[in-house]
Amino acid sequence: MSEESLTLYKLMILFMLDNLDFPLTNSQLSEFFVNHGYTSYFHLQQAISELVESEFVRTETIRNTTNYHLMESGKEALSMFHTQISEPIKKDILDYFAEKKYQLRKEVGSYRRRHVWRNVRNLPSCLTLLPSGLHNSRRKHIPRFWKPIRCR
Repeated sequence: MSEESLTLYKLMILFMLDNLDFPLTNSQLSEFFVNHGYTSYFHLQQAISELVESEFVRTETIRNTTNYHLMESGKEALSMFHTQISEPIKKDILDYFAEKKYQLRKEVGSYRRRHVWRNVRNLPSCLTLLPSGLHNSRRKHIPRFWKPIRCR
């Protein structure tokens, strides 16, 4: 694979992450690149790996799923080199998002929600999770694990 192609794949990934308000998973990126015939899975993984190593993209692993987030340095790089992505490629990406954005968000969101709920249940018992002004009559409608527990 040429260095020029690798650079294009990296810019495409940055463009994709910049045009969403949520992260993308490895499988979501792979689906786009492979199904649209841009590159192979292995070349895509090389591009992703180099973006992570150069700290243009950060990873977050939740339940064996890696989510990719655009970092500020990635935004800066994209702003300088976005013209290297042709308009037809940008259109492919934006059309893909128009068609699949809800599904993509739902896939990422379901992992994130499960992760957050698991962590809420594991918070130290001395933290109060309810606002102090919540009326007692409403507290009975909140699940048991949300009730405040006083520190010892």
